[in-house]
Amino acid sequence: MLNLDKNQIEQLFNLVGCETPENPTSEDISKILIEIEKRISPEYAFLKTSLPGNASILMVDDLELSLYQLGKVLTSCGYKTSIARSVEEALDYYKKQSFQYVVVDLFLPDPENGLNLIETINSFEKTKEDNTKVIVISGSDDKKLIQECFVKGANEFISKSPDWHKRVLRHIGNLESQKYGLVLDVLTKIEDPDSKVASITVTNLYKKEVLEMLKREIQILINTGFVNIIIDLGKVKNLELDILNIIVYAYKACAEKKGVIKLCGVSDAVNESLSYVFLNNLIQVFKDKETALIDFKKEETLK
Repeated sequence: MLNLDKNQIEQLFNLVGCETPENPTSEDISKILIEIEKRISPEYAFLKTSLPGNASILMVDDLELSLYQLGKVLTSCGYKTSIARSVEEALDYYKKQSFQYVVVDLFLPDPENGLNLIETINSFEKTKEDNTKVIVISGSDDKKLIQECFVKGANEFISKSPDWHKRVLRHIGNLESQKYGLVLDVLTKIEDPDSKVASITVTNLYKKEVLEMLKREIQILINTGFVNIIIDLGKVKNLELDILNIIVYAYKACAEKKGVIKLCGVSDAVNESLSYVFLNNLIQVFKDKETALIDFKKEETLK
């Protein structure tokens, strides 16, 4: 069980809109944690084995709730996570292991602690060798403090506003895409934030690494609430089993979250293969992305 104080327990119950019991039991807290997990974790165990190149991430925060929230969304996407609750513990971890990302809460418990940690991490030679990125999270909107984070060597600052942990996930996902040179092969675009519509354009799904990146992109979108997804298969001429498995996963995962997957740019050969798997046109196929977007807008109007 998490080691929580009274204020943190109240935060847990507030997250799901429940009133905090006068004397909450371990069972009460367990139920709340299960409910939170349902809301921030994917419904499907998508990555049963680690993907090549999965990043190692050190999370540094003195709030158990923040560590729990962020840890759930990161591990659900296959990232390897380690936890530190103080500057000293963080430095001990960092000296012994290699991390691609360090997510640091600025107040540990004071901003001076977080700033010193950022500066110390960036002073290590291994930080340059591993190309480690430091991501700062904080509930503060003090512009001077934020600027000081970048001066000390932070690569990104993410405010602890609602869904902050999902924004950390997306930022790391984007950096990972760039790292492996897959930006042109798997391009994700948020089409309509209000309707939670996003598109993924792929150029060469016959390369294993691109196929793996598409899997990751679909899961990140769903984890961050974008459950209406358009996949552009304009460059796919034949539907191989691995590609079909991804489409099946996307269909089930979106449907479970009350979302929809639409395909566009589908060749006749791919469309024929799909018809054998998805009877009664369960997945809609469109000529191009613009047509699919128009259809999403029509559906939103009818709601």
